[in-house]
Amino acid sequence: MGHGVLKTLKRLRYTAMRITVFMGVVSLCAESAEQKIPAEPGTLLPTVLGPVDTLCRVTHHRIIIDGKELRYTATAGRLAVGDTAGHPTAFIFFTSYEREPGGAPDNRPITFAFNGGPGASSMWLHLGAAGPWRALFGGDGTELPAIDSLVVNNRTWLPFTDLVFVDPVGTGYSRAAPGDDPDKFFTVNGDVRIMAQFLQNYLSRYERWPSPKFIAGESYGATRAAGLSEYLQSAMNMAIDGVILISSALDFQTISFEPGNDLAYVLALPSYTAAAWYHKRLRPDFQEIGLEQCVSAAEQWTLKSYLPRLFRGTAPTQQPDSGGFDSLAVFSGLSPLYIREREQRVDAFGFASHLIADQLAMVGILDSRIVTGATSRGSRYGYTDPSLFIPAGPLTALINDYLRKDLAYASPLEYVAFSNEVNRKWRWSESSGQGYVNMIPSLRNAMSINGRLRLFAAMGYFDLATPYLSQRYALEHIGGDSAVRSRITSVCYPAGHQIYTHIPSLDRLTADVEAFVAHKQ
Repeated sequence: MGHGVLKTLKRLRYTAMRITVFMGVVSLCAESAEQKIPAEPGTLLPTVLGPVDTLCRVTHHRIIIDGKELRYTATAGRLAVGDTAGHPTAFIFFTSYEREPGGAPDNRPITFAFNGGPGASSMWLHLGAAGPWRALFGGDGTELPAIDSLVVNNRTWLPFTDLVFVDPVGTGYSRAAPGDDPDKFFTVNGDVRIMAQFLQNYLSRYERWPSPKFIAGESYGATRAAGLSEYLQSAMNMAIDGVILISSALDFQTISFEPGNDLAYVLALPSYTAAAWYHKRLRPDFQEIGLEQCVSAAEQWTLKSYLPRLFRGTAPTQQPDSGGFDSLAVFSGLSPLYIREREQRVDAFGFASHLIADQLAMVGILDSRIVTGATSRGSRYGYTDPSLFIPAGPLTALINDYLRKDLAYASPLEYVAFSNEVNRKWRWSESSGQGYVNMIPSLRNAMSINGRLRLFAAMGYFDLATPYLSQRYALEHIGGDSAVRSRITSVCYPAGHQIYTHIPSLDRLTADVEAFVAHKQ
């Protein structure tokens, strides 16, 4: 999504202390797209193939961050992933950054980053959080910016880890091989397998096997990262040093608002409190004590009173405020009448639709700080969460412009920022279709066997899609001995699902991730 931003980008890039310089001409990292690459049976193809694939590009850059020069090499291209006979089944697009001078691989951490969906490309983490360039977000991510533009990201992760942003099949420029069925990749297990093969190919192609290896995933990307932590270890004997989870979806029972599953309603309540506090819908005494104290009070009431009430079902009780309507109204900012109508079970969409309904408006689900007109929920195109569109709009413009102009990767394919088709086709269970996806056992198995595997989890108070308490609940059920639990770090930020759109939270997130990678947590 880049329309008329070239002049703006040039103006921004040559301001004081924030410049970038291409250092030399673009070089090739592959032969022509039509070249036949021989392969021994049983091997995977660590190279670019395919008649429609643009040549992989390598460019060299420098930026200035806080008065210091940072030089890096950028690589944009596709790696073929094959079956056991060496035939390519998919072409995975990636964008990687390596700091210059690089030094020995065993001293240079490398982080593979994924976004979620399913069906999302990696552009959110790439241009929103960790890459060397960052999109400008309006109002700390709560409104559209005046113009779609990039600035030097002085919160980039590049000073402490090399980066590889990966687009799953059907997103970005990643595609199934011609004649191959892409649907086989649109499953929980199929996705993990193909991404594990990509990591294996990348490490071989770029000689990074000795490097400390980290996996970062946001939302469903965290689901993928958790699955990869075990699969890479069990199927490929690959030891991972750390997993970075951002707004994670690990145990889907905790976020599934369905009849008979009271757990999701309970774990969402403190996030409703955070949203109500932000929009000044709580009692004055709660408004005055601050966000963290407010949600802490909500947590205590949730676990001591709300959870037992819901678990009793519709059984009567002799306790005061027997229905819990008044107390739930206090902590949610909703009317007791609406809570009574919903039998004390309010899902995220119901909450978002009713918190500020008197203003003919609703709040976002990915970020409840964001307000939109009520007409959006009555659109004939269906409900569109404004907290998804506000960052996605600028990012889609900028990723298309940036890859073509800055990284010289001019593919004839469409860059798919988010694929509704992939999301719609996703098969959550490959067996009976019963139960919820739960990656906690995978993390537990991986951490129990690999004594150096550590986990960092970042979560936002204003996230209604994966509420912070649901994430904490999942991690607290990882089990294992105290040595496993001691390797888990979690931090909650005053932001939404996309933590990095709130600049103070981005500052802290980068510092926290740096400490985690450096093993200072």
